[in-house]
Amino acid sequence: MNLNILRLAEVRWTGAGSMKLGSKTLIYSGGHTHERGVGISFDVTMVKGLGSWCPISDRVVEAKPLNLGIIRVYAPTSDSEDVEVEQFYEEIEKAKGYLKSPNIIIVMGDFNAKVGDERVEDVVGPSGIGTVNDRGSRLIEWCQVNDFTITNTKRQRTWKSPGDRSRNKIDYILIQKRFRNTIKTSKSLPGADCDSDHILVMCTFKIILKKLRKAKAYPKFQMDLLKSDEKLKDKIAIAVHNKYETLKNISKVEELWSEMKNSLYEITEKKKYRANFTADYFQEFLTFCADFHNNGFIDSLDFKHVIQTS
Repeated sequence: MNLNILRLAEVRWTGAGSMKLGSKTLIYSGGHTHERGVGISFDVTMVKGLGSWCPISDRVVEAKPLNLGIIRVYAPTSDSEDVEVEQFYEEIEKAKGYLKSPNIIIVMGDFNAKVGDERVEDVVGPSGIGTVNDRGSRLIEWCQVNDFTITNTKRQRTWKSPGDRSRNKIDYILIQKRFRNTIKTSKSLPGADCDSDHILVMCTFKIILKKLRKAKAYPKFQMDLLKSDEKLKDKIAIAVHNKYETLKNISKVEELWSEMKNSLYEITEKKKYRANFTADYFQEFLTFCADFHNNGFIDSLDFKHVIQTS
C-alpha cells in the first residue's frame, strides 16, 4: 500500500527522535517510560518537503511537511480522569500554535471517543455508529470551537476488541472546515493487515501548491571601493555628474528619486561596480545627494522629502 503519511500510536519508545525505515522516515515522540508514544512516517516525497517537527508529549507530535500541518494524537482512554483529557486537548492547542494560519492543519489519531450517528452542524455526519459519549461530546466541542470537521463519520468501524467480540469507531481524521473540499475519500480499510486491534483509516486529499516567486533582487554596492580606488572614484563621479545633468528638469520628487536610483544602477552596471552591500551605503548615498543639493541640482524642499521618505 502506497501511503505518503502514516500515523503510528503506542510506539512505546522513550524520548523523541527520527529514524530511517527503508525508504520511509519515522519521527516519534515518547515519554520517560515504554508506554504510549506517537509517531508519523513519511515517504520520500513528503520528507523532501518536511520543514520541521515538534514532539509535544507522548500523546501528541506535530510536523510541517510542505504547506501541511500534521498533528498526530493518542487520547486518554475512557477510564482516564477528566484532568488528563483536558491536558490532552491543551497539548493539541500547543501543537496547533506552532503552525501558521495558511497551513492546512490535519489532526489525526485515536481519540477514544464516540461521536454518534446524528448530524451535528457541519462537524459530524449522519451516518456514524452508536451513541455519542462524554469523550465524543468533548471532541465535537473542540471541533466547533476551532472550526474543524470530522472527515470519516460513515458507518465504518475503526477498532475491534480482543477476540473481535465487539467493534467501535474511535479513530478520526479532522481537517479545518475551509479545507474540507480537499478531501476526496476518508474511510476504514478492514482488509488491511496491520497486526493491530485498530483498523487502518485512510484519507485521500488533493492540494494545489502555490508556486512561490522570488522577490526581485536589487543590485548591491560596495562603497569601500570609492575610498580606496581614486581612478574608479573619478570615473564614477564623472558618470554620475553627466547622468544627473539630465534630471534637472524633473519636478516631481517620486520620479526624481526613482530616476536617481535607476541612474546609479545603470552606471555601476557599466563600470562593473556592483558587489556586496554594506550597511553604510545608504547614509553615504544621502551624503552624495547632499552634495548635489549644495550644488543646486536638487531643490531644498524636495531633498528634505527624499531623506524623509528614504
